[in-house]
Amino acid sequence: MTPYAIDKACKGGRDIVRKPKKRDPRKTAINKADAAFSAYIKARDGQCVTCGSTDNLDCSHVFRRGHYSTRWDETNAYAQCRRCHMIHHNQTESYLHDYARELHGENYFNGLRVAWNKVTKWSTEEILAMAKYYTDKLRRIE
Repeated sequence: MTPYAIDKACKGGRDIVRKPKKRDPRKTAINKADAAFSAYIKARDGQCVTCGSTDNLDCSHVFRRGHYSTRWDETNAYAQCRRCHMIHHNQTESYLHDYARELHGENYFNGLRVAWNKVTKWSTEEILAMAKYYTDKLRRIE
């Protein structure tokens, strides 16, 4: 058997041979780091910080995770149940913002907002190290 998939639905009377997609190592590293970070945050908090539920926990970011400067910052993420997480992302200010302010203080919260706006470029190796770091942290608290 070859590593290529043969599409038997012929086009113009011939088989279509498709090469398997190459995996982007950077994207794979980001997925690993996200999974390890999310598992750690959910285990660290153990319940939704908003309502206390332990069902369907998500890793919710105070400031959205699209910015790599705070994507894997533990003070930018807390466990929320799926319902509260959806409510959080449909509001500009939410309970999660209030929770972070109360936990860390207004100055830290404002500093986190400034950090979130910084452009940060992580190398693939740094991202893999981040994945390992949170995997190890998760093991220590389990």
